[in-house]
Amino acid sequence: MAQIDAKLLKRCRNKDRRAQNQLYELCFGMFMPVCMRYASCEDDAMSYLNLGFYKILKNLKKYNPEIPFSAWSKRVLINTIIDELRSKKRYQNQIELRENLPAEERGFAQYDPAISGEDVYRFIQNLPPVTGSVFNLYALDGYKQVEIADMMGISVGTVKWHYAEARKRLKQMVTTFSQQQKLVS
Repeated sequence: MAQIDAKLLKRCRNKDRRAQNQLYELCFGMFMPVCMRYASCEDDAMSYLNLGFYKILKNLKKYNPEIPFSAWSKRVLINTIIDELRSKKRYQNQIELRENLPAEERGFAQYDPAISGEDVYRFIQNLPPVTGSVFNLYALDGYKQVEIADMMGISVGTVKWHYAEARKRLKQMVTTFSQQQKLVS
């Protein structure tokens, strides 16, 4: 993301539409991949991005210049996405916790060079909404399990279950994909 200068942010705070558009264009490249990790399609990702950007502009007066703008804005965006997922009640499925997964379900598939980053990205998008969100927040965005539980309004145990479930399902998807690739070649 290009460096965001204080003058541009000040103009945005003063509701200068051109400055807001310029900030949007500067942030788009950083925000869209984050949104795509949580969305099931590009339209949903654009919706998350636009809603998140609106909240960034709305809360710009709360921004502390001592914190990098990219970190602050990304956090606002992720919180917006989580709020949106929560409001749609996608994760309200009552799930029975399974505390002790067998050892083979805790591991992850060995690296297969036939699997591209795009394939893994697609696998993550195919996870159930809450399971995928927990996996993204923990594995990719670096949030702690307690933070995820607070953000999503679920228990830490449920966060752990979703993360383990994501790993299990991803392992199954990778294994199935690898086997299909071997049959084709």
